[in-house]
Amino acid sequence: MKIDPQTIEKAKQLYPNWDEQAFKQVEQHFTQVLLRQLEGRNELYTTEQYVIAKKESIEKIWNGIWKHTALQRFSREERYKALEQLYEKDQISTKSQQQDKFIQLLKELIHWSIDDWISIFVQKVDWNQLRKQAEDEHERQKKKFRYQQIQEELTEIAVNLLEQLRQDFYEQAREHIALAFVRDISKRVKRMPPSRRSDYYAPLRKGDPFFLPDYPLFEEFLEEYTGETVSWHWGELRHATYYDRYADMLESFLYTSLFQKLSDSLDPAIKTEYQELYHFYHRAHEPEASGYEEFILEDTHEIHVEISDIASELIAAMEQEHTDDMLQIALRTKRGQKPWNDYRRKAAKIEERRKQEQMLMESLFHDEFSFTKAAEQTLYVLHVGPTNSGKTYNALQRLKRAETGIYMAPLRLLALEVYQTLNEDGAPCHLKTGEEERYTNGATVTSCTIEVANLEQTYEVAVIDEAQMIADRERGFSWYRSITKTKAAEVHIILAPHALDVLLHLLDGKQVKILTYSQSVPLVTETIPFQLKKARAGDAIVVFSRSRVLQTAAALEQQGHRVSVIYGNMPPETRQAQMADFLAGNTDIVVSTDAIGMGLNLPIRRVVFLETTKFDGTMRRNLTSQEIKQIGGRAGRKGMYDTGFVAAAENVGLIRKALTAKDTPIESFTIKPTVRMLKEYAAVSHDLTKFFEIWENYKPPAGMIKADLTQEKELYAEIKNTVIVDRLSLPELYRYLSMPFSHYEKDLRNQWKLMLTAIVNDLEIPEPDLSGEDLEHLEQNYKKIGLHLLFLYSLEMRRDAYIWERQRQIISQQIQSYLKTNLRSHTKTCSSCKKPMALDYPYGMCQSCYKRRRPYHNYGI
Repeated sequence: MKIDPQTIEKAKQLYPNWDEQAFKQVEQHFTQVLLRQLEGRNELYTTEQYVIAKKESIEKIWNGIWKHTALQRFSREERYKALEQLYEKDQISTKSQQQDKFIQLLKELIHWSIDDWISIFVQKVDWNQLRKQAEDEHERQKKKFRYQQIQEELTEIAVNLLEQLRQDFYEQAREHIALAFVRDISKRVKRMPPSRRSDYYAPLRKGDPFFLPDYPLFEEFLEEYTGETVSWHWGELRHATYYDRYADMLESFLYTSLFQKLSDSLDPAIKTEYQELYHFYHRAHEPEASGYEEFILEDTHEIHVEISDIASELIAAMEQEHTDDMLQIALRTKRGQKPWNDYRRKAAKIEERRKQEQMLMESLFHDEFSFTKAAEQTLYVLHVGPTNSGKTYNALQRLKRAETGIYMAPLRLLALEVYQTLNEDGAPCHLKTGEEERYTNGATVTSCTIEVANLEQTYEVAVIDEAQMIADRERGFSWYRSITKTKAAEVHIILAPHALDVLLHLLDGKQVKILTYSQSVPLVTETIPFQLKKARAGDAIVVFSRSRVLQTAAALEQQGHRVSVIYGNMPPETRQAQMADFLAGNTDIVVSTDAIGMGLNLPIRRVVFLETTKFDGTMRRNLTSQEIKQIGGRAGRKGMYDTGFVAAAENVGLIRKALTAKDTPIESFTIKPTVRMLKEYAAVSHDLTKFFEIWENYKPPAGMIKADLTQEKELYAEIKNTVIVDRLSLPELYRYLSMPFSHYEKDLRNQWKLMLTAIVNDLEIPEPDLSGEDLEHLEQNYKKIGLHLLFLYSLEMRRDAYIWERQRQIISQQIQSYLKTNLRSHTKTCSSCKKPMALDYPYGMCQSCYKRRRPYHNYGI
C-alpha cells in the first residue's frame, strides 16, 4: 500500500537524514560481512564477479540491516508518537500495526535504490586492502586454532599428571605444610575473636604465642585465626583460619609441581611452538607474558577445579594428623630446625606460666569441688522419671511437711508456680528471684530460682528441680553448687533418667535413695502427618520461635479456634494468664515453643510438633530424643486424658523413634568461677582479662566441663577501659557481669552500662527508658524493668523495687490484653511487601519480591 505524498512530507520533517544514517549503518556492517566471506579463499572475487554472485544476498542484508537499525534506533514510544501525527488512531491501535506502518514509512523515506547503493559501495571499497585484511585474518584464525589445539593437548596431559599427583603427592604436601606449621608456631601468635558476636568482622586482637599441647590434633590448630581475611559469600570478608592459609599454600604448591612435571614431559618443539603462539595470541593486551604454563592460570577452568579439589582432599587428610607427627616431619629437614628452636624457648616460658596458673585455679576451686561437712548426714533422695510422671509433685509433698525448706527452680515461672501452690495448700512460702521478692507471714519455706538460693542457711528439706541441667554450659554450675553446698537433712533432687549416672557419680559415698517414676499415661504416636486445618481442642502445637508461635496462633484463630500462646520471652505472669485461660476453657488450643516442656502442667490431649528442627544458637538441627520426650511427655492427663497422643507435621518417624529411644547419658557437669574464687584471685591480680585467659587454659578434672563465660567476657569488653572497672572490687564486678539478662540485646546492654556508671559515680540510679505499645515494645519494656529490678535488689533498694514490680505487672497485663485481642494481626507476611503468605511457605520473602531483588537468579538471564 502506497503512502500518500502529504504523509511522506510530514515524515521527512520528523526524520531528517534518516536514509543517510541507515546507509552508514549498512556500509559498516556489510564491510565486516565481506571480510568474513573473503577469508580463506585462494582466488578472490573481482568487483564485478562479486556483485553478480552476491546481489541477492546483498539486497537481503540491506533490507534486514536498515529494518533492524530502525526498530532499534527508535523506541516504541517515539514510533507511536510519530505515527499518531500521521495516521488515525484506529489504524495504529495494535503493536503489529504500529511496527508495519513504521517500516512502510521508512521504506518510502529511503531514496536510495539497491543498485545505486551497490555502485557507490563498490567504488568506495579498496579491494586490495580488503583482500590483505582478509588474508591476515585468515592467518590469525589458523594460529588461533592451532593455539587452542595445543591447549587442549596440554590440558589432557595436565589432568593426567594431576591424577598422578593425587595418588603420590601426600608425603610431599605434608612436609611442605609441616614446615609452614613449625614456622607459624615460632613466629606468629594467637588471634583472638572479637568480644561481641555482632562485631564478627572487627579486627582480631593479639593473644599468646602458640603452645603445642593445646592442639593434640592438627585440625584443632587449623581452626585458629591467622589475622588475615578471605573472601566469603557474595564478596563478603571473613576472618581467615590456618585451614584457609594452608589450603591456599597447597594449591600454589600443586601449581608449581604441575608446571615442573608439565615442562619435563613436553616435546621441546611443542613447547617452543606454544610459547610463540601464546605471545602472538596475547601480545595485544599482555606484551610481557612469558610462560607457556600461563594457560593453566588463565584459560583452563578444569585445571583450577581439579587443583582446588586435590588441595581440599590433602588438607582434610592432614586434619587427622597429630601435631607431634607434623612436627617430627618438619624436623627431618634443616629448614625446620631453626624455627623449632625459636618455638622451644617461648614454649618453656609458657609451660612454666601454665603450671603456676593451673596451681592457682586448683587452689581456687579446691573448696568449690567439695561437699559441705553437713553432707555426711544428708539423705539425698533422687526422684527419677520422665516428664509428666509425678516426680515433682511427690518431692513437693515432702517439702510441705517440713519445718524449714527451700525449692530451687530453673525458671522464674516455676518458682512463682510453686510459691502460689504451697501458699494455696496452706504451707506458707516466700518467693525470691533476682527480679522479685514476696514475703509471707509465718513462712519458713522459700521458693526461688536456683541462682539466688541461700546456701548458707540450714534446712530440713531442700528440693532441686530439673537437675539434668547440671550439664548446661551456661547455667549448669548452679545445679552443681546447689547439690554439693546445700545444708539440709534431706535434699530431694528431681531429674530425668539420662542424668542418673552423673548424679550417682557425684554423690558417691553419700546416703542416696532412688525413687523411680514412669509416665502417668501411655503415649501413642500418630502415623499420619499432621495438618493445621485438623487441629482440635486439647492440642498443644509446638514450634521453635516466637514469630512462628504468633503466626500459627493467628492461622488457628482464623479457622475459628481460641488460642493460648507460650514462648520464651513471655513474662511469667502473662504465661500464667495464658495457661489459666486454657485451664478455664476460655481457649481450646495452646501454641508454644519448647518452653512447654519444663514445668508447665496443662491438660493436653495431644502434643503436635509442627516443626522437628530448631536453631540452637549455632546451627539448625533435629530435635534430640530427650527434647522430644520432654515436650511430647506433656500429652495426657490422668483422669482426663488417659492416653496421650503425639503427632508431627514432618519427620513422623523421628518422633516415633525418639519417644522409645534410650537417651544418651550425661557424662559431665559444668563448672564456673564463683564470687568467692574472685575474692581469692583479687589478692593476686585485679586483671579480669588475665583471669579469663587463665580460665581458658585451665584443665578441669575428668567429668567436668568449663562454662565458656561468653556473657562475662562480652560485657567486660564493654567496660574494660572505663572507671567502672577501677571503682568496683573484682567480686562485685564479676557479680554484675554474671547478671541473668539478655546481654546480646543492645538496649539492655546499654541500660546495664548506664546503671553501673551511676553506681560507681554515686549518682541516682537511672530509670529504664520505656516506650511503645505494640507487643515487641511491651515485651522489651518488661525486660528493661526486669534488669532494673536486678540492680535494685542487689543494692537492697526494696521500696523502689516494689514500685517497679507493680509497674511490671501492669505491662504484663497489657501484654495479656494485647494477645487476647490482636493475635490475628500476626498472620505470616512477606518481609518485603508485607503481603500475606501461607503458614507453611518455607521462606520469609515471597517469590515475586525475591525475584525482584535477585534478578540474576532467574534462569535464562
